Amino acid sequence: MHPPQQISNTVIRKPVDAVLLDSDSLYDLTHVIFYGTQFGCTAWSPPDSEINKWLQMWLPRMALARLLMEDADLGAELFLSGLYAFGREFDRRLIPLLLNAQRANGSFVGPDNSSDDPDEFSDSYHTTLVSMAALAECSLYDRR
Repeated sequence: MHPPQQISNTVIRKPVDAVLLDSDSLYDLTHVIFYGTQFGCTAWSPPDSEINKWLQMWLPRMALARLLMEDADLGAELFLSGLYAFGREFDRRLIPLLLNAQRANGSFVGPDNSSDDPDEFSDSYHTTLVSMAALAECSLYDRR
């Protein structure tokens, strides 16, 4: 099955009201894009242009909402998804918000971590990885 066919069987098979997507659905959406682009190595090819238009409109808004909720984990995944799908054109104004989620010890605040306890780095491992991946992807675009 080709990627557009596979995508047509996922949470983003057609545009939906983004407000109705819960956290699990948003993680599903990010993983569809991660795997659909082989983590940014191949071009994004959704099953139709309506999906693309929907993603271009809603991905930045969903990432912004999560970052404003101090959920850098899902915010960074949504940001990284947008970068993988749309490259340099994706809304880079999210970078300062993502950087605001970084703690003094270098880790990033996830959905359930608000303490500045340095021992909590391992509790923020996934959030830190996806946040650093999004920032590194931005840096790569700046060098091209």
